[in-house]
Amino acid sequence: MKKPSKKWTIYVIHHSHTDIGYTDAQEEMEFHHVQFIRQVLDILRQGDQGRKEWSGFKWNCESAWCVERFLEAAAPQEKECFFKYVKEGRIGVSGSYLNLTELVSGRVLGQNLQKIKKIMGENGVQIRSAMTADINGYSWGFSDALLDAGVENLLCCLHTHHGYHPTFQKQNPFWWTAPSGRKLLVWNGEHYLLGNELGLAQESEFQYTIQDGMPEMQDRFHKAELRLYSYVKTMEEQNYPYDFVPVTVSGMMTDNSPPSVKVIRFLHEFNEKHRAEIQLKMVTLQEFFDEAKGRLGDIPTYSGDWTDWWADGVGSTPNIVAHYREASRLYDMVCALDPDCKIVTQEEREAISYNLIFYAEHTWGLFFLHHGAVAPQRELSGLAQGPVCPKSQRACP
Repeated sequence: MKKPSKKWTIYVIHHSHTDIGYTDAQEEMEFHHVQFIRQVLDILRQGDQGRKEWSGFKWNCESAWCVERFLEAAAPQEKECFFKYVKEGRIGVSGSYLNLTELVSGRVLGQNLQKIKKIMGENGVQIRSAMTADINGYSWGFSDALLDAGVENLLCCLHTHHGYHPTFQKQNPFWWTAPSGRKLLVWNGEHYLLGNELGLAQESEFQYTIQDGMPEMQDRFHKAELRLYSYVKTMEEQNYPYDFVPVTVSGMMTDNSPPSVKVIRFLHEFNEKHRAEIQLKMVTLQEFFDEAKGRLGDIPTYSGDWTDWWADGVGSTPNIVAHYREASRLYDMVCALDPDCKIVTQEEREAISYNLIFYAEHTWGLFFLHHGAVAPQRELSGLAQGPVCPKSQRACP
């Protein structure tokens, strides 16, 4: 392994990519993501109670939708535990509602972001950072919607299957000037499963974005060592200006993946051997931006849309999309003609707004007609690698 020319810090952001309807039915996705947060609470709780090998574990809720669904299903003790860990900086909450196509209107996007802002604010939490994954870009108004909701920073984990990174660069920060003239700090990152290919979860053997021809190895730890050293060495050769970089990782090499303590175990083992040259640090999204913000120097400023080539598939369902667009226009008319909710109640409007943003999610092809449906109660596969306590009524230590 070639030694890097300087000491590196890799900020590890552990998350589950929210892709509704892709790996399972939408009702099942809601159930899974609620259970993932419950697994995280159990991991953190057991770490506090003496599981030293789990110390330092942190989790990031990639979409605020997951948090909203969890809080709706959670018992009071679970909610208390969740917000305790959020305030302690051990669970991060993203200020983006879902990974969206550009079907969503500014009104609907703003309403749902403000709803999450209100829920979190009532519990003493301010969301200042957001992340998205698997989409290539955004309409220009997305920046103002985030800023209006109090979001100052955006991590983009783009999927480059159809397009590529803005300015043809990755792992680079810049200011995104919104239509209002305000600025959003953007970190234009890597693919959202890069950490899995690098070996941080010890659960991946196939190549996707990394094309190094490295054969399968029985010793996964050694393969991860080789890839991590190769990654930072490549960054140096490409004149990357910093000594730190963010990398996102899921429990498994798949979307909608549960948390895994294998990640934190790997970090401890790797740091024990290599921290003098490369240190892996598990962080929340906000923690990454807090540590990075003062070290960026002079970075460029851009404005305008990011063309989202991934959403071209919306054109493959023209009849349903036309129906959706008509519903969106009718909703705008309702809001304009009935501003005091005398005909259409506030509760009905919230249900309409939820359905409109839910269909605009980047797996738009399936529509969740009844989001209150209860998914079958069944145990997950145990991929958290530790005792899982669904619907735990225990308070935090």
